[in-house]
Amino acid sequence: MIRKKVTILLLVFYVLSGSAQVSFRIDNDIAFPNLRVKISPDVSFPNISVSIGKDIAFEAFTVGVTSNRSMADFIISDSPLSDITVNASETVPFADIVVRYGQQVPFTNVKVKIKEYGNADYLVYTERSAITLEEIVVAILPALNSAMDYKFDKLPSYAGKFKNQKHDVSRSSSSGTDVVCELRDAKIFAQDKEGTYLGKICNEYDSESIFNEYAQYGSEFGASSIWNNLSEFGSETSTISPFNPTSTTPPRIQKDGITIGYLSVCRTVNGVISPYFIKSLKGKL
Repeated sequence: MIRKKVTILLLVFYVLSGSAQVSFRIDNDIAFPNLRVKISPDVSFPNISVSIGKDIAFEAFTVGVTSNRSMADFIISDSPLSDITVNASETVPFADIVVRYGQQVPFTNVKVKIKEYGNADYLVYTERSAITLEEIVVAILPALNSAMDYKFDKLPSYAGKFKNQKHDVSRSSSSGTDVVCELRDAKIFAQDKEGTYLGKICNEYDSESIFNEYAQYGSEFGASSIWNNLSEFGSETSTISPFNPTSTTPPRIQKDGITIGYLSVCRTVNGVISPYFIKSLKGKL
């Protein structure tokens, strides 16, 4: 039986503030793709189960489709110079990741609502005449990985919305955000009475780096290390730890004396960026 794919017409969105873009070439004829994705509504033993559609409730994030390439977060391209090449089908061999998707799927990991108007957290653009639901799911894999706290190392990292920016139908802008550059050399401070310094976001060879495993801010045994799960700065129960999912006082991220965000796994705090995402940038700083 031939399965008919859901085709979604392109919808025009406008964006409040732009961000870094990730382009995908999705083609099963690519000899050596960066990513192999086994994907279908009925695939067995999925790594990610995604409930996606226009009527989804309690979604992790929303996505829209745009006809304006410059406003998109994720681009489906036919160019051989795309950032990521992907083989994606129900029968792809040696899959790096297995994805099940549909309006309602069992054991859902992430819920995604497709927006036709209003605000959307992410926008997808395609160079093709139409876009399938399967292609949308492949294109938003970085956002799905973010919603799952960067569980999958083989998926690309993306944090274009780490300041909780949303796309807005009423305004537009062409400005971009280079997340790596913005975070590089930023400093982390606890929201305790002392404003304890917790290290710097930089390469692992810096003595103040949170990635230097042999220094006080990067060691899992350091008293002032966020990676020490026995300390107040790294415990899942401490109100000033980035790993407490309910804390409203996570560490501040500062650059040039200005707070640019907060380090936390809590998704209800404005301007948060996950410590797991920052860890995925380690080799780029």
